[in-house]
Amino acid sequence: MLRLLVLLSVSSAFLSAPDVHAQNAAASASKSAEQMAQELVGLHLAWGPKASTPGATLVIKESMHSGQVFKYRLVAGGVPKDGHYSIVAWPITQMGPSEVLTGVRLDSSGLAICAGTPGTCGSTDMPNDPIDLVFQPTPGEPIRLGLVSADRAAKVAASLVPIPLRGEDRAAASKRSCSLPVRRWS
Repeated sequence: MLRLLVLLSVSSAFLSAPDVHAQNAAASASKSAEQMAQELVGLHLAWGPKASTPGATLVIKESMHSGQVFKYRLVAGGVPKDGHYSIVAWPITQMGPSEVLTGVRLDSSGLAICAGTPGTCGSTDMPNDPIDLVFQPTPGEPIRLGLVSADRAAKVAASLVPIPLRGEDRAAASKRSCSLPVRRWS
């Protein structure tokens, strides 16, 4: 099987407060930073059905899990099965999605494969090889993947959080509890 290793890591950025002499410049810069942040949050929230061709679906299906290593396969529906596709990924460490594999085909069930023929990924030794995408996510880190047709007419996106990060408050005297799922974006 083709094994595409995609290791995602979380980076932390530390911001310092502006000095007194640069308050005006910082105020205008912070406004544009706020706008940029709102746009980025909007893109994060739209990843999935909203970013997909109408009627298209993508399932990120776990094919193996051992310790901190997760392997996934992509299964698409509502898109042409005879086209060439690229797999795109959007790690939380990037400002947007990027192409990670080209020449992808879909089998009759919609499973993303390397056909091993000219113009496709894979080798002739292993035709119609299912693509395993390998991740080592941190708690709360989303995996965002997509398929885009070579002509850009069809696109489909999906995400999942393999290791949910959840805060929970359980009151001893109450039978009710409150939980809050957290999703990392950087």
